[in-house]
Amino acid sequence: MNSCIRSRDEMLGKQLRNFHTEQVPDQPRRNSHAIRSGEIDRLVEERLYRRKDGSEFPALVSTAAVHDDKGKYLYSVRTVTDITARMEIERGKDEFLAMTSHE
Repeated sequence: MNSCIRSRDEMLGKQLRNFHTEQVPDQPRRNSHAIRSGEIDRLVEERLYRRKDGSEFPALVSTAAVHDDKGKYLYSVRTVTDITARMEIERGKDEFLAMTSHE
């Protein structure tokens, strides 16, 4: 396994905030409350996270609420997707467009 990647066992049951590289502002905390209270069912946001080796990476974090058959909140499921490659492609595209628009 890549030394930068945490295993399932290392992540399971852990709070994702332990792996953020920046302070968590109040808005995500309010969003978490909104998910638990049923105001919203899912949330998608971009965050910076820290790999096992200490390097940072941009991630897309998707959070979805799971409810019982009566609608009571049970727990949330979060998926963290490394979007480094996507960000590099977007940056290259932006640089290309900037270069071609000046010619």
